[in-house]
Amino acid sequence: MHTRKLLLVDDSAEFSDMLRRRLKNDAPHFDVTIAGGGDECLRLLKDDRYGCILSDFQMPGMDGLELLKKIRSNGDDTPFIFLTGQGNEGLAREAFKGGAYDYFTKEVGFAHYARIINSVEQAINHRLAQRLVRKAELELLDEKNKLDDVLSCIGDAISIQDREYRVLYQNPAHRELAGDHAGEFCYRAYNRNDDICSDCAVALCFADGKAHTVQKAGRLEKGDVYVEIHASPLRDSAGQIIGGIESVRDITAIRKAGLENERLFKAVSASHEGIAFTDRADRFVYVNAAHAGIYGYTPEELIGRTWRDITPPDALAEAEGFIEKTLYNSEVGEFSAELPGLRKDGTLAQTEVHATSIWDEDGSYQGHVCIVKDIAERKRLERERSDFYAMVTHDIKSPLTTIMGYTELLAMPGNRVDGDDSKEMLGGIHKSARKVVNLIEDFLTVSKMESGRLVPERSIHDIAEMLAEAWDEMESAFRKKLIDCRCEVAHDLPPAFVDRKLLHRAVSNLLGNAASYTQAGGEVTLRAGRLAGDGRVCVVISVSDNGFGIPPEEQGRVFEMYYRAKGSAGTKGTGLGLAIVAAAAAAHGGRVELESEPGKGSTFRLVIPVVPE
Repeated sequence: MHTRKLLLVDDSAEFSDMLRRRLKNDAPHFDVTIAGGGDECLRLLKDDRYGCILSDFQMPGMDGLELLKKIRSNGDDTPFIFLTGQGNEGLAREAFKGGAYDYFTKEVGFAHYARIINSVEQAINHRLAQRLVRKAELELLDEKNKLDDVLSCIGDAISIQDREYRVLYQNPAHRELAGDHAGEFCYRAYNRNDDICSDCAVALCFADGKAHTVQKAGRLEKGDVYVEIHASPLRDSAGQIIGGIESVRDITAIRKAGLENERLFKAVSASHEGIAFTDRADRFVYVNAAHAGIYGYTPEELIGRTWRDITPPDALAEAEGFIEKTLYNSEVGEFSAELPGLRKDGTLAQTEVHATSIWDEDGSYQGHVCIVKDIAERKRLERERSDFYAMVTHDIKSPLTTIMGYTELLAMPGNRVDGDDSKEMLGGIHKSARKVVNLIEDFLTVSKMESGRLVPERSIHDIAEMLAEAWDEMESAFRKKLIDCRCEVAHDLPPAFVDRKLLHRAVSNLLGNAASYTQAGGEVTLRAGRLAGDGRVCVVISVSDNGFGIPPEEQGRVFEMYYRAKGSAGTKGTGLGLAIVAAAAAAHGGRVELESEPGKGSTFRLVIPVVPE
């Protein structure tokens, strides 16, 4: 492909350099020269020729529109395309009125550059085609062979039609794209229509005498394609339109690539992980909503800033040193660490940052891609798990030590333990062993919950009998703590098709929870009754206390695994009891309810269908 010489005019050296590199990457045949303003552009045009000029609209001294007018006043017809950061319809109208070929806003997007490149190609080809057309107007008959040779050298597909839309000429590229249809009506040859196509670019030229560009899908001899057609009127020496000239470009591959890039861009934009791209000065040029949200900003607010603006001042030095050795080192080129982030409101965010640097072929740092995760929840869970394991270690070790101590004492030769002491020690052994067994059962239940294998093993059971057993196991603990305890079970409580062991565990956890969070002299009541409604009969089991109560903001979390309320400090527990209660209710197709008020106590209710749905 022939080299295309472009002149880029912009007072922003950073933007010019970025666009030059992007064009070089996406269109290697482009040779881009940069001018810092209008005066420099005019000097360069005196010394050299360019296929196309891309210019900023607003520049100090001489703006883009003034530059365009001076170029045209010099008789220079070099295609002129505006690139501006403040696009609106008014500016666009001024641009086209002044003779601009096209108009683009400065955007960030994968498909955006493909459209700019395509427009530049079309502008250059259009200019060449227009010059050829002007020459053809005077010498069409005498210079047909010469014109054919010239058009044959052009890479784009070019054809000429008369006022009846009959194909008069096709260059080799056009015949290769659409087949040989000289002498045929274009609408029949290309689209198998009986009349002119509604979106025909040549018809638009005939209507207003201006150039037009359309994009359309079509079925040609080579198959389904997507093409961009640029058409210009062909005039005779008297200025009358005698035909139309079309430049057709197959943009199927470009369109597919653009659609794919747009899909990727949308995926990045919608990602729940924070993603950002920077330039070589580490300024953000793209930030998705998730990335900005982690730091309390909108994406627009972070554009132009750097990672230093979202890093706490006391962490900057350490981060700089680490990044210097990793991200800015071409032999490493990656950075990964847990770093504190500085939010817009001055608070700190716990983040995990992964960054990969970008280098050009000369080994120069061009920026980086950064992925950020908010790990506050993960850190909270890690702390809760750590507290949980510490609690478990204590809760297992303490009863096991008691068991070992009693058994060693009982096994000692010549011990002086009488019958009553032996009985008391065996009771202590049994009680301690029961604690260990309960913990193990909790772990097994949680393991099934986490793996999705908590399936109740149902059979018909007497709920009143199960409740009496759970109450007997806990009554001594209530008495020992001087808690007034009552058990009120309705006489008409029906048997239920349930997993007795799992339901017993849930009730025991509710009773144990009440015992732990009720002070001496308090009250705990176990109630059970029958509930009918919605076509189902349910058993309602409730445990009420007048203990500490649970603040409203914590009530939604008490059923989470490992979670322990802020007021539970100093109270033993693993943070699994209520999670197992909720899981047991769900496994039976029921529910768990909570009513609580700080300082007045809590009521937990298990609603279990007698017969599953």
